[in-house]
Formats: sequence, structure tokens, C-alpha cells
Amino acid sequence: MGTKTKDEGIAQVIQNNLSDYNRIFGFAKDWIRTKTSEFTAEDLKVDFLKNHEPIRQQNVYGAVINSLAKNGRLTYIRHDKAKLPKARSRYIGVWQSNGQIKAFA
Repeated sequence: MGTKTKDEGIAQVIQNNLSDYNRIFGFAKDWIRTKTSEFTAEDLKVDFLKNHEPIRQQNVYGAVINSLAKNGRLTYIRHDKAKLPKARSRYIGVWQSNGQIKAFA
């Protein structure tokens, strides 16, 4: 009745925004190599936007983080309040890199 699983929702975000997803995913693979402390999808967004144009669908950042976690590249640490004003202090995942990313299939 209109309900989707988390995985279905993420798959739809990726499918509908494939170009943006691929750009951010490519950026994130290198970006997480530099992360020695905990981070959130907000941190990814802020650093991505320093040198790239904004994207239309903000859920893509979370889809990228989810994909990296599913591939074993990130470990979930906890939830914390978001810091960006538009997020209105909602709870978001805090992550830690599992080391260097190798080539993805």
C-alpha cells in the first residue's frame, strides 16, 4: 500500500539520480580514505560542494553512504543530531571508514 523497504527506496533514489550518484560515489571513494575520525553524510555533502555544483536530490548523499556501508567500507557508530540548519536537528548516522577503498566491481 505504497510502503517501501529502505533498500527499495535507496534503489529508487540511485536509479532516478544515477549521474549525481556516480559523481558523488566517485568523490566519496577518495574522500573516505582521508577520514581518520567519525563523519556523517552531511560532512560528505559539505566537502563535495566545496568543488562541485549542488545536486537536486539530497537523498543521494545518504544513498552513497549506504552503498559504502553495504560494501564493507564503513562501520556504523551511532546516531547524532544533524548540524546543517535545513536538517532541523534530525538524527543521522555517524560512520567510520574501514580503511582504504579498493576497486569496486
